[in-house]
Amino acid sequence: MNEEKPKTRIRRTNEQVDKAICDALTTLAGQMPLARITVNQLIAEAGIEAAVFFKRYSSIDDLIYEYVRDHDFWLGETVSYRKMDKEGAERYYIRTLEGLCRHLDSNGPLRDSLLWELASDSEAVKKIADIRELENESLLAYYRKYFKGTGLDISGVTAVLIAGIYYLYLHRGKSTFCGLDLNTEKDSRRLLRLLSRTVHTLFAEAGKSTSDDSVRNSELARRMEAKGLDRAAICDILGLTPDELAALLPE
Repeated sequence: MNEEKPKTRIRRTNEQVDKAICDALTTLAGQMPLARITVNQLIAEAGIEAAVFFKRYSSIDDLIYEYVRDHDFWLGETVSYRKMDKEGAERYYIRTLEGLCRHLDSNGPLRDSLLWELASDSEAVKKIADIRELENESLLAYYRKYFKGTGLDISGVTAVLIAGIYYLYLHRGKSTFCGLDLNTEKDSRRLLRLLSRTVHTLFAEAGKSTSDDSVRNSELARRMEAKGLDRAAICDILGLTPDELAALLPE
Protein backbone atom coordinates (compact mmCIF):
# COMPACT_ATOMS: atom_id res chain seq x y z
CA MET A 1 0.00 0.00 0.00
CA ASN A 2 1.45 3.32 -1.09
CA GLU A 3 1.25 6.07 1.48
CA GLU A 4 0.62 9.59 0.20
CA LYS A 5 3.63 11.76 0.85
CA PRO A 6 2.99 15.04 2.67
CA LYS A 7 3.10 18.10 0.44
CA THR A 8 6.30 20.06 0.64
CA ARG A 9 5.76 23.71 1.49
CA ILE A 10 7.54 25.97 -0.94
CA ARG A 11 9.63 28.53 0.86
CA ARG A 12 9.39 32.04 -0.54
CA THR A 13 11.67 34.99 -0.11
CA ASN A 14 10.46 38.11 1.69
CA GLU A 15 10.20 39.87 -1.66
CA GLN A 16 8.04 37.07 -3.05
CA VAL A 17 5.77 37.14 -0.01
CA ASP A 18 5.41 40.93 -0.23
CA LYS A 19 4.52 40.63 -3.90
CA ALA A 20 2.02 37.86 -3.18
CA ILE A 21 0.29 40.08 -0.60
CA CYS A 22 0.15 43.07 -2.95
CA ASP A 23 -1.07 40.94 -5.84
CA ALA A 24 -3.73 39.39 -3.62
CA LEU A 25 -5.01 42.80 -2.55
CA THR A 26 -5.13 43.98 -6.16
CA THR A 27 -7.08 40.86 -7.15
CA LEU A 28 -9.56 41.21 -4.31
CA ALA A 29 -9.95 44.95 -4.96
CA GLY A 30 -11.12 44.04 -8.44
CA GLN A 31 -13.81 41.79 -6.96
CA MET A 32 -15.17 43.85 -4.07
CA PRO A 33 -14.88 47.25 -2.34
CA LEU A 34 -11.70 47.75 -0.33
CA ALA A 35 -13.72 48.24 2.85
CA ARG A 36 -15.10 44.68 2.57
CA ILE A 37 -11.76 42.89 2.22
CA THR A 38 -10.80 40.88 5.31
CA VAL A 39 -7.50 39.47 6.49
CA ASN A 40 -8.79 35.92 6.01
CA GLN A 41 -9.66 36.61 2.39
CA LEU A 42 -6.30 38.27 1.83
CA ILE A 43 -4.15 35.48 3.28
CA ALA A 44 -6.16 32.83 1.44
CA GLU A 45 -5.64 34.64 -1.86
CA ALA A 46 -1.95 35.22 -1.14
CA GLY A 47 -1.39 31.67 0.09
CA ILE A 48 0.23 32.71 3.36
CA GLU A 49 -0.35 32.17 7.06
CA ALA A 50 -1.93 34.85 9.23
CA ALA A 51 1.29 35.13 11.23
CA VAL A 52 3.18 36.04 8.06
CA PHE A 53 0.72 38.83 7.33
CA PHE A 54 0.71 40.24 10.86
CA LYS A 55 4.49 40.22 10.93
CA ARG A 56 4.28 42.92 8.26
CA TYR A 57 1.03 44.75 9.01
CA SER A 58 -0.90 45.40 12.20
CA SER A 59 -4.22 45.35 10.34
CA ILE A 60 -5.76 45.11 6.88
CA ASP A 61 -6.14 48.90 6.93
CA ASP A 62 -2.37 49.33 7.17
CA LEU A 63 -1.97 47.34 3.96
CA ILE A 64 -4.77 49.23 2.24
CA TYR A 65 -3.10 52.49 3.31
CA GLU A 66 -0.03 51.61 1.24
CA TYR A 67 -2.24 50.59 -1.66
CA VAL A 68 -4.16 53.88 -1.52
CA ARG A 69 -0.97 55.92 -1.21
CA ASP A 70 0.39 54.34 -4.38
CA HIS A 71 -2.80 55.13 -6.35
CA ASP A 72 -3.65 58.55 -4.92
CA PHE A 73 -3.79 61.36 -7.47
CA TRP A 74 -2.40 64.00 -5.12
CA LEU A 75 0.47 61.97 -3.65
CA GLY A 76 2.05 60.70 -6.85
CA GLU A 77 3.95 62.43 -9.62
CA THR A 78 0.70 63.36 -11.37
CA VAL A 79 0.62 66.79 -9.74
CA SER A 80 3.95 68.43 -10.51
CA TYR A 81 4.37 71.96 -9.19
CA ARG A 82 7.31 72.44 -11.55
CA LYS A 83 4.82 72.83 -14.40
CA MET A 84 3.17 75.88 -12.82
CA ASP A 85 5.85 78.36 -13.86
CA LYS A 86 5.63 77.14 -17.44
CA GLU A 87 1.84 76.99 -17.72
CA GLY A 88 0.82 79.88 -15.51
CA ALA A 89 -1.43 79.87 -12.44
CA GLU A 90 -4.77 79.70 -14.25
CA ARG A 91 -3.86 77.05 -16.80
CA TYR A 92 -2.17 74.94 -14.13
CA TYR A 93 -5.28 75.09 -11.93
CA ILE A 94 -7.49 74.00 -14.84
CA ARG A 95 -5.15 71.21 -15.92
CA THR A 96 -4.96 69.89 -12.35
CA LEU A 97 -8.75 69.55 -12.14
CA GLU A 98 -8.86 68.02 -15.62
CA GLY A 99 -6.16 65.56 -14.57
CA LEU A 100 -8.17 64.59 -11.50
CA CYS A 101 -11.22 63.92 -13.68
CA ARG A 102 -9.27 61.72 -16.08
CA HIS A 103 -7.59 59.90 -13.20
CA LEU A 104 -10.94 59.15 -11.56
CA ASP A 105 -12.43 58.10 -14.88
CA SER A 106 -9.74 55.52 -15.65
CA ASN A 107 -8.46 54.55 -12.20
CA GLY A 108 -10.77 52.12 -10.42
CA PRO A 109 -8.41 51.75 -7.44
CA LEU A 110 -8.58 55.50 -6.83
CA ARG A 111 -12.38 55.46 -6.77
CA ASP A 112 -12.30 52.42 -4.47
CA SER A 113 -9.86 54.16 -2.15
CA LEU A 114 -12.21 57.13 -1.75
CA LEU A 115 -15.05 54.79 -0.80
CA TRP A 116 -12.72 53.06 1.68
CA GLU A 117 -11.92 56.41 3.28
CA LEU A 118 -15.62 57.16 3.68
CA ALA A 119 -16.42 53.72 5.09
CA SER A 120 -13.51 53.37 7.52
CA ASP A 121 -12.66 55.29 10.67
CA SER A 122 -9.21 53.76 11.08
CA GLU A 123 -5.97 55.54 11.88
CA ALA A 124 -4.77 54.62 8.38
CA VAL A 125 -7.57 56.69 6.84
CA LYS A 126 -6.73 59.68 9.03
CA LYS A 127 -3.06 59.28 8.16
CA ILE A 128 -3.59 59.30 4.40
CA ALA A 129 -5.92 62.31 4.68
CA ASP A 130 -3.41 64.24 6.80
CA ILE A 131 -0.55 63.46 4.42
CA ARG A 132 -2.63 64.59 1.45
CA GLU A 133 -3.37 67.89 3.20
CA LEU A 134 0.29 68.46 4.04
CA GLU A 135 1.49 67.58 0.55
CA ASN A 136 -0.84 70.11 -1.06
CA GLU A 137 -0.61 72.94 1.46
CA SER A 138 2.14 74.69 -0.52
CA LEU A 139 -0.07 74.68 -3.62
CA LEU A 140 -3.03 76.13 -1.74
CA ALA A 141 -0.76 78.71 -0.10
CA TYR A 142 0.34 79.86 -3.55
CA TYR A 143 -3.24 80.35 -4.72
CA ARG A 144 -4.28 82.03 -1.47
CA LYS A 145 -1.54 84.57 -2.10
CA TYR A 146 -2.58 84.88 -5.74
CA PHE A 147 -6.18 85.68 -4.77
CA LYS A 148 -5.26 87.86 -1.79
CA GLY A 149 -7.31 91.03 -1.68
CA THR A 150 -9.97 89.78 -4.10
CA GLY A 151 -12.43 88.66 -1.42
CA LEU A 152 -12.44 85.14 -2.88
CA ASP A 153 -11.91 82.18 -0.53
CA ILE A 154 -9.92 80.10 -3.01
CA SER A 155 -9.31 77.30 -0.48
CA GLY A 156 -13.06 76.92 0.02
CA VAL A 157 -13.77 77.13 -3.70
CA THR A 158 -11.11 74.49 -4.39
CA ALA A 159 -12.61 72.20 -1.75
CA VAL A 160 -16.08 72.51 -3.30
CA LEU A 161 -14.79 71.88 -6.84
CA ILE A 162 -12.75 68.81 -5.88
CA ALA A 163 -15.52 67.40 -3.67
CA GLY A 164 -17.99 67.85 -6.53
CA ILE A 165 -15.69 66.04 -8.95
CA TYR A 166 -15.25 63.18 -6.48
CA TYR A 167 -18.98 62.79 -5.98
CA LEU A 168 -19.83 62.89 -9.67
CA TYR A 169 -17.42 60.06 -10.46
CA LEU A 170 -18.40 57.98 -7.44
CA HIS A 171 -22.09 58.48 -8.24
CA ARG A 172 -21.95 57.79 -11.96
CA GLY A 173 -22.76 54.10 -11.54
CA LYS A 174 -26.03 54.97 -9.79
CA SER A 175 -27.78 57.50 -12.03
CA THR A 176 -27.33 60.82 -13.74
CA PHE A 177 -26.72 63.84 -11.52
CA CYS A 178 -28.44 67.06 -12.57
CA GLY A 179 -28.68 65.45 -15.97
CA LEU A 180 -24.93 64.84 -16.16
CA ASP A 181 -23.97 61.29 -17.15
CA LEU A 182 -20.24 60.67 -16.83
CA ASN A 183 -20.66 57.22 -18.35
CA THR A 184 -20.87 59.02 -21.69
CA GLU A 185 -17.99 60.65 -23.54
CA LYS A 186 -20.21 63.62 -24.35
CA ASP A 187 -20.90 64.54 -20.73
CA SER A 188 -17.33 63.75 -19.66
CA ARG A 189 -16.14 66.40 -22.13
CA ARG A 190 -18.95 68.66 -20.98
CA LEU A 191 -17.69 68.47 -17.38
CA LEU A 192 -14.17 69.43 -18.48
CA ARG A 193 -15.53 72.43 -20.39
CA LEU A 194 -17.62 73.51 -17.39
CA LEU A 195 -14.62 73.30 -15.08
CA SER A 196 -12.48 75.29 -17.50
CA ARG A 197 -15.09 78.04 -17.83
CA THR A 198 -15.69 78.18 -14.08
CA VAL A 199 -12.00 78.52 -13.30
CA HIS A 200 -11.52 81.11 -16.05
CA THR A 201 -14.36 83.17 -14.56
CA LEU A 202 -12.78 83.00 -11.11
CA PHE A 203 -9.41 84.12 -12.40
CA ALA A 204 -10.91 86.85 -14.57
CA GLU A 205 -12.79 88.27 -11.60
CA ALA A 206 -9.67 88.03 -9.46
CA GLY A 207 -7.68 89.87 -12.09
CA LYS A 208 -10.29 92.65 -12.24
CA SER A 209 -10.46 92.92 -8.46
CA THR A 210 -6.69 93.01 -8.15
CA SER A 211 -6.53 95.72 -10.79
CA ASP A 212 -9.18 97.78 -8.98
CA ASP A 213 -7.30 97.39 -5.69
CA SER A 214 -4.09 98.58 -7.30
CA VAL A 215 -5.75 101.71 -8.70
CA ARG A 216 -7.39 102.49 -5.36
CA ASN A 217 -4.21 101.88 -3.35
CA SER A 218 -2.17 103.96 -5.77
CA GLU A 219 -4.52 106.92 -5.37
CA LEU A 220 -4.61 106.58 -1.57
CA ALA A 221 -0.83 106.27 -1.39
CA ARG A 222 -0.35 109.43 -3.47
CA ARG A 223 -2.73 111.37 -1.23
CA MET A 224 -1.01 110.15 1.93
CA GLU A 225 2.40 111.03 0.57
CA ALA A 226 1.14 114.49 -0.42
CA LYS A 227 -0.01 115.01 3.18
CA GLY A 228 3.49 114.26 4.42
CA LEU A 229 3.19 110.62 5.55
CA ASP A 230 6.39 108.67 5.16
CA ARG A 231 6.43 105.44 3.17
CA ALA A 232 6.72 103.19 6.21
CA ALA A 233 3.48 104.64 7.58
CA ILE A 234 1.74 104.29 4.21
CA CYS A 235 2.79 100.63 4.01
CA ASP A 236 1.43 100.04 7.50
CA ILE A 237 -1.92 101.69 6.74
CA LEU A 238 -2.49 99.99 3.37
CA GLY A 239 -1.00 96.64 4.34
CA LEU A 240 1.62 96.78 1.59
CA THR A 241 5.24 95.73 1.46
CA PRO A 242 7.86 98.37 0.57
CA ASP A 243 8.27 96.76 -2.87
CA GLU A 244 4.51 96.84 -3.51
CA LEU A 245 4.36 100.50 -2.51
CA ALA A 246 7.36 101.30 -4.69
CA ALA A 247 5.50 99.84 -7.66
CA LEU A 248 2.56 102.14 -6.92
CA LEU A 249 4.69 105.22 -6.22
CA PRO A 250 7.74 105.13 -8.47
CA GLU A 251 10.51 107.56 -7.60
